[in-house]
Amino acid sequence: MRDSTLLVIEGKHADHPAFVPSLRKKGFVVEQVTNGSEALARLAAGLNPDVVVVNAASLRTSGKRICKSLRDKASKLPILLILDPDQEIEKVDADVLLSLPFTAQKLVNRIRHLLPGNDGDNIHAGPVRLDMEKRIVRCQGTGSATFCREMTATTFTPGRSGWIWKSASSAARASRHV
Repeated sequence: MRDSTLLVIEGKHADHPAFVPSLRKKGFVVEQVTNGSEALARLAAGLNPDVVVVNAASLRTSGKRICKSLRDKASKLPILLILDPDQEIEKVDADVLLSLPFTAQKLVNRIRHLLPGNDGDNIHAGPVRLDMEKRIVRCQGTGSATFCREMTATTFTPGRSGWIWKSASSAARASRHV
């Protein structure tokens, strides 16, 4: 969970809880924006979060258009949507829906299930994360969609000075420290 980057879209209405301080306290790297346009701009600028949290309750919106825009921009990006308790739940492009009220710990638990590394298609070595399904290399919250062909035949093994990257490709037989 450490070094996991969240993009949180959260308004500043006093009558709704703000989750950003609690998420930072739990060890997440949190990038906060106040609307969907800012979120799309951050994604276009190269931010590669592990999960997007849309606090629609604090934005006083359904969150449907924000989720659709995010899904159009990054189809495999996990999205968690927070709704008002009296809001009708309709079909939205979110992976998880939470209805207020709930604790910060419940939010963390739901985010944990969306994080990369909860399946066998991800490799972690210090701050470096390889998402084999999305074919993205991430380091400290920023990522690159550039993914070497050799990465499909790559293994990480523990060494005395850290993890050692070994490629089975005939073009790259040398080991390299990550």
